[in-house]
Amino acid sequence: MKSSLNNLRSLQILRMIAATSVVYYHIYAQPNFGLFGVDIFFVLSGFVIALIIQEQTSPKQFAINRISRIVPIYWILTTFLFLLIYIYPPIVRKSTAETATFLLYLKSLFFIAYYDVGQVKPPLLRVGWTLNYEMFFYVSVWASLLFFKKHAIKTISIIILGAYIAPLLIINRNPFFIEFFSSHYILEFLLGMLVFQIYKIGHLSIYSRFCPFIAIGSYTLMAFIDANEIPGNRFLFFGIPSATLLLAMLGNENFYAKSSSKLILALTLMGDASYATYLSHFFLVEGFKRITCEKLGLFDCYHLPGVLAIILTCLIIGQLLYLLVDKAAHQECKRLLNYLFGNSKN
Repeated sequence: MKSSLNNLRSLQILRMIAATSVVYYHIYAQPNFGLFGVDIFFVLSGFVIALIIQEQTSPKQFAINRISRIVPIYWILTTFLFLLIYIYPPIVRKSTAETATFLLYLKSLFFIAYYDVGQVKPPLLRVGWTLNYEMFFYVSVWASLLFFKKHAIKTISIIILGAYIAPLLIINRNPFFIEFFSSHYILEFLLGMLVFQIYKIGHLSIYSRFCPFIAIGSYTLMAFIDANEIPGNRFLFFGIPSATLLLAMLGNENFYAKSSSKLILALTLMGDASYATYLSHFFLVEGFKRITCEKLGLFDCYHLPGVLAIILTCLIIGQLLYLLVDKAAHQECKRLLNYLFGNSKN
């Protein structure tokens, strides 16, 4: 088993697939599907964190690495949106402009979810709602590494299951805790960690000839369910197929690792930029629609040429944002945190 995260091209390619799925979903073309890209991201996150724990990271270094990876570009784009709203409000959706208070801005920066008007409200940068779940997961991992490092995986599982079940057992149920913590999304982190345990055993490459069909079948199943809005349990409909998709991608890792194909390399590079693409795509989708489609009339944004143009634009800008802003901000933040809190090799 390869223990280095950087060696696994299958993860990067799957990140690209997940990000592109979410981009397509927010175009609202028909058939409309792709929100399950979020489920793929959560399962991937569980796998990646289990792999990091396997590499014997310290609680302090784990926190530094996760904060420096998640926070800088999110803060930059959230601040950009906040300033944009106050400089020129008509450029954003009316609902966004009306709720853009300084308090919401601060809650968004520090991943504080809150309940209002019968629902858990999204942060200022709306796609950042997923990061509230990520941060809850990271805090669970950090606490497990700090107090029960030898049994970190078990401890993380107990914390997440406890957080999921506890709100449902309380007599005076709090709607915020039920909606946020008793969400099927947090169980998908556990699925990712389970996939890691299967991956650690090895022998996935034995089934590599079947893996492309399993991957395509898993993705097609989720797309069909999503497009037809079939009601049901999200964990079953999207969590388990996302885990199956991840297993199938890992089963073909030898092919991806040895391939010199420019396509595989391009997909891997787009996977590197998937976080920047995910956070920035809403700006680009809305901007492309308003300028290129509505104002200039160059494309019909809901037909194939327009859809492809939007997706390509989001991937290219996401790549540039990653190379010019995200990567540098990540490295500088990590350097600063290591300087302030002391470097650790573990």
